[in-house]
Amino acid sequence: YQRFWAASDAGEKIKNAEEFLKVYPQSELKIYAFQAEMQAYQAKNDFARMRDCGERILEIDPNDIPTLITLATALPERTQDTDLDKDQKRAAAESYAKRALEQIDKLPKPVGLDAAQWAERLNDTRSQAHYALALVALQRKSYPQTLDEMTLAAKLESPSQPDPILYWRLGLANELNKKYDEALKAYERSVSLGGVKIGDKDQAVHDRDRLKRLVAPK
Repeated sequence: YQRFWAASDAGEKIKNAEEFLKVYPQSELKIYAFQAEMQAYQAKNDFARMRDCGERILEIDPNDIPTLITLATALPERTQDTDLDKDQKRAAAESYAKRALEQIDKLPKPVGLDAAQWAERLNDTRSQAHYALALVALQRKSYPQTLDEMTLAAKLESPSQPDPILYWRLGLANELNKKYDEALKAYERSVSLGGVKIGDKDQAVHDRDRLKRLVAPK
């Protein structure tokens, strides 16, 4: 158990977790082995195995919030319009995100934790769920809903850990709804937070500059 949590290498973590599950298949700690594997497969960008581990976790605990949010976010990220099962994947992601939101509201505050800190943690988790719902709406081309969910995700996000990717996508959501001034503000915010590096290009900078050219007076 300690070996698979202590391993820093994703492959080693998976190997140790699998060995633990073989030796202790009925252990109450097996959910943690699947969690370690899910994180490792996510680091390896192995979506199929990551999803399999996540679903095994949910078989043990259907309301595990981190797993629900991980799957809710990953599914739309990995779903293409050409996928024959795209509707099922999007429906599953939506269901996971909504279930996570239901469970967040039921969480008791840990003893000794400041109420303001607890509220911030809850809102940051809610932000991730609404971000996932925004991705699903974006794939369904429901652009007003995309903007509503992405705006809420940005509002609820922890102010101490702002995510440049969230603001980049908030910019895209505003642009799709022809709210160009708000889109530019979101792109600028993303750039100020470090941008979105894709290969050797900063996508947030690219989209900001592209939109500036688009709306510039002729």
